[in-house]
Amino acid sequence: MTPAPPSPPRRRPAAHRGLVALVPLAVLACAVAYWFTNPHDFFDLKIYVRALRWWAAGDPLYEYAQPDRVQGALYFTYPPFAALLLLPFAALPLGVTATLFTVFTLAAVAVTTWWLVTPLAAARGLPRGWLAALAVPLVLLIEPLRETIMFGQINMLLAVLVVG
Repeated sequence: MTPAPPSPPRRRPAAHRGLVALVPLAVLACAVAYWFTNPHDFFDLKIYVRALRWWAAGDPLYEYAQPDRVQGALYFTYPPFAALLLLPFAALPLGVTATLFTVFTLAAVAVTTWWLVTPLAAARGLPRGWLAALAVPLVLLIEPLRETIMFGQINMLLAVLVVG
């Protein structure tokens, strides 16, 4: 019996080059947007961090209330699973948490966009990496994603866990 011929080498590194090149550009774009146009100043993230610090100090998480002159009291509204995911951020300085949240959100956008464009690229015979590299900046222009980043919301991180 003759051995099977070796399979051709995988082209995965070449397919990922476009996506890898995109990540620094996306981070730079978000940094510019943050420094010059972030009117929300990670408002929701600050509530998460304060509520989790309250909880880490031994207080009941869902009794945390942050006064707000417009909306009244603001509470931690996510399920306990999200609280457990966010708890490590309570120990970090807010600037570090905001930076990590932004990077993780960008990574989540890149991953979910990759998952969405891969079947399209395969069906059309297009290079996956380059299609994702084109799609991710377009996806980041969508208002809900911009707001997710500017408010410091957990939405995209949860989306990766649900879709993945």
